[in-house]
Amino acid sequence: MQTDICAGEGYLNVEFSDGTGDARTYAFSILNADDSPVSGYASGGNITTPGSGTYPVAVDKLPVGSYKMKLTTKTEAGCSSVPAVMNFTVHEKPEITKLSVAKPGVCEGNDIMASFNSSMDVKYSYKVVGKPAITGSVDTYASSATFNVATATLTATGSPYTLELITETEHGCKDTATVQFAIYPIPTLTGATPVKAENICFGDAMATVTCSPDA
Repeated sequence: MQTDICAGEGYLNVEFSDGTGDARTYAFSILNADDSPVSGYASGGNITTPGSGTYPVAVDKLPVGSYKMKLTTKTEAGCSSVPAVMNFTVHEKPEITKLSVAKPGVCEGNDIMASFNSSMDVKYSYKVVGKPAITGSVDTYASSATFNVATATLTATGSPYTLELITETEHGCKDTATVQFAIYPIPTLTGATPVKAENICFGDAMATVTCSPDA
């Protein structure tokens, strides 16, 4: 059996059943791919339920590479089982090296554009924190991407907002990053008074209202 885990996290379960119920103790070790032992990864103990058990082994300190876990059990009479071996690989975790938005904010009714760079090829998903309707995902693996976030329904009242990005490798190793962005209110004209035509000279400029920064 092959098991994939990510560097810096995870447990491997020493799980076994001897089929007879006679096993009383167990011993395990972790080996490199060339069968040399990994220092600090050998232990054992009494079996709580005779014949079977599950015991977690922390492997978060193992560097990236291929390994084997070897397990043996022993009866009270001193009879040892044939070693069971499980292969497993510790994979590198991705790192989001950059996450940014094209503009620090947009006017109400507009979407934002975001982009990221990763240390390795990943697929990704994103969400606006606290806004479950604004999510998205892309299953194509790449080390960088630019994507649109549908923020047109957000209002300035809740600004600033947080965009969360989750990247994942083909082996299930993940990284997460966040970036904030603002939603700016649209100005509303109130109390406008008509101006008599005789008060405007030909060629005079008319006033304009602009939402800034531009969407």
